[in-house]
Amino acid sequence: MTPAQRPGMRSTGAVVAAAVLIGWVAVVFAMQGRWEGYLFAGITTLLALLAAFRSKINTSRDEARLRAALTGAAARNRELETLRSLAASQLSGRDLPDLYQQVAEAATQLLRAEVGLVCMVVEEGRFMKIVAASGALEARVDQLVPIDQSLVGWVAYNDEPVVSDNIEQDSRNFPVEDPVVRLGAAAVIPLRSAGLVIGTISVYNRADGRPFRVSDIRLLETLGDQVVVGLDRASMLAESRQNEEALVRKNRQLIRATQLKDQFLANVSHELRTPLNAIIGFSDLLLTEQLGPLTPPQSEFLESVLNNGRHLLHLINDVLDLSKIEAGRMELVLAPTDIREAVLAAVTDTASLRTAKEQACSVQMGDEPISIVADGTRIRQILFNLLSNASKFTPEGGNITK
Repeated sequence: MTPAQRPGMRSTGAVVAAAVLIGWVAVVFAMQGRWEGYLFAGITTLLALLAAFRSKINTSRDEARLRAALTGAAARNRELETLRSLAASQLSGRDLPDLYQQVAEAATQLLRAEVGLVCMVVEEGRFMKIVAASGALEARVDQLVPIDQSLVGWVAYNDEPVVSDNIEQDSRNFPVEDPVVRLGAAAVIPLRSAGLVIGTISVYNRADGRPFRVSDIRLLETLGDQVVVGLDRASMLAESRQNEEALVRKNRQLIRATQLKDQFLANVSHELRTPLNAIIGFSDLLLTEQLGPLTPPQSEFLESVLNNGRHLLHLINDVLDLSKIEAGRMELVLAPTDIREAVLAAVTDTASLRTAKEQACSVQMGDEPISIVADGTRIRQILFNLLSNASKFTPEGGNITK
């Protein structure tokens, strides 16, 4: 029971109590045959009618209060449900255009308006862009509105909410020529992010024809506070998706570049190996002297050609092996391998490098084979590289011990 209800109920109770008391007096006088009994009976009847009338008035008043409370509760539930639905959409990670549109529709529903707009500041603050609209202005999405010739621009520039009973006569607004719908009453609030105005939310023409009030501005501001959080989240998600797509494109480009590099190396190796195999083969054939005897200088020169050809072939193989390692396709062929034989072969293959620098190479190993399980080709490549580096960093006339 509210304080406003108590006086009415106390007054009605007092009338009823008086009627009961006078009624009993009327009964006593009537039993004594006195005329006052009839008078008090009439008074009792009048008091009873008065109490009934006051009770009816109080009941009607209580019913009106209850209906108003139920209507307010229903409106509040509708507002909360609209805000809850909007929050759920924000958490679902919807795109910015969809989120803008839902904000415009939510503002229209919350304030029971005919039109709702969401505008964002663009073009370095010179224009407002309609990014979403509900109602009769849906066709105006993506339209630019000068910030100095519109009510939404005034709100964004001054960072103040506005309630206008008739924007066509509002000095802060310049009417649009040939409007699709006649806009009358309006409520506009600024949207802020990190302390800066980034746009506005506005509604026009209440469905019941009443003007917008300060309470409507507060409701729009509650919506705006919730919207900014969602917009910031949607912007970060959009940026994250863009970065992810850019990374995917970069990865595709890198994969393509790797494939082209592998293809290039394979083609080059084929083109280089063909003449190299001919040089090595014919040099080896000439050194056998099956085609005729050779002078010592000729033998030395052919031996140098043969050794350098083999060295170049090994270098080509090394390049291809590095490419395979980078691509993760290196394969090892494990088999019994004689380390002693591999060392002697590497010393022979690098002899031309030491001859040019007058270097000596001594091998300190026994005569017994040293057998291990390994990839013989890779072992020889490693030994060749070691001896090549040793020759490179050893001064002329130096000695290399292996």
